[in-house]
Amino acid sequence: GYLHLVLTERPDLAKLPDFATYFDANQRPLPQGTLLHNAALADTLTRIAQNGAEAFYAPENAKRIGQAVAQGPYPGHITAADFAAYKVRERAPLCIHAFGRRICTAAPPVAGGLAVLQQLALLDRMQIGRYAPGSVQAAHLLLEASRLAEADRRKYAADPDFVPVATSYLLSPDYLESRARQIDETTAAPKVSPGVIPADQASLPVSDAMTVPATTHLSIHDSFGNALSFTTTINLNFGADIVVDGMVLNDALTNFATHPVVDGQRVANAIAPGKRPITTMAPTIVFGADNEPEVIIGAGGGARIIDSVVQSLVGYLAWGQNIRTAIEQPRIGAQNRAEELEHGTAAAALAPALRKMGHNPKSAVMNAAVQGITRGPSGLEGWGDPHRDGVAVGH
Repeated sequence: GYLHLVLTERPDLAKLPDFATYFDANQRPLPQGTLLHNAALADTLTRIAQNGAEAFYAPENAKRIGQAVAQGPYPGHITAADFAAYKVRERAPLCIHAFGRRICTAAPPVAGGLAVLQQLALLDRMQIGRYAPGSVQAAHLLLEASRLAEADRRKYAADPDFVPVATSYLLSPDYLESRARQIDETTAAPKVSPGVIPADQASLPVSDAMTVPATTHLSIHDSFGNALSFTTTINLNFGADIVVDGMVLNDALTNFATHPVVDGQRVANAIAPGKRPITTMAPTIVFGADNEPEVIIGAGGGARIIDSVVQSLVGYLAWGQNIRTAIEQPRIGAQNRAEELEHGTAAAALAPALRKMGHNPKSAVMNAAVQGITRGPSGLEGWGDPHRDGVAVGH
């Protein structure tokens, strides 16, 4: 499975006491299917379940985490005062109408959702449903929409508590129409730039934040009609390689811009105290004609989350595929700083035809993992992405 693959790529972890349990006496990853018990994490989760978030933010827990960070391989600083000052922020979701549905996702500093909505709006305007799934024409439109959304995401997404993020303008019909007009039906744009927005809504240099494909997504629909699209991340597969009470601490500072100042200007996603970094997470819910959740979807997998969610939704909304077929499509996208076609699939075979259209695609392992549920006349259907260890379960 995915964990075994990651451990195989990180043999150095066998030398760290907190991760040694994943390896045998010869420092090789334990065989797939081995049952492990993490008593420390079980105790932590039990405390939180019994006492709520206060158990996590409690001074004694903050002290243990602060000590571990200070003693880590790259010593850092986090204090009980930081924990006490932290506040969870609830933000209104972003929504658009596309493919005859209302589609909603998480707002910045989540940046993936903004890019998903932009791409769906562009692909709806370009009537991608005219072209067959797997066709070079469809691949061309997917790549062009991805390139346009990626340019906007890297320039404008940031923590709105620190920098104005013009989400309303970036998702407005007039703006999306102007972006769609930049897509040629038969030829790739030689260069794609961020869109121009009003000066009073922020215009800063482009961020070069790193995004890492180590995220988890859950889609849930219960018997009462409640729906949840939930994405979470510790960034790298083992975060900062620091474990406290069974919890792996994240290294999400790398989601800030690597170069916070470009051409003398501070980028929107520059690091600052108290600031939240952008992420490419894209938890998304599509609402049907009855205004009830019709699709609950999202993915793990770094920047490739965005294209994977878009392509799965295009499969369902534009091509009428069931959720399994939509999720299992060979992947195509351009959110990872390059035009990519999934290695070893029918998508990779489109490369010569796409090059004739002006694209410059490369073959890549695109193992973002989409988890989705649909609600239709026959009830609920779900699918867990085989690109990783996804599973769909009904009770």
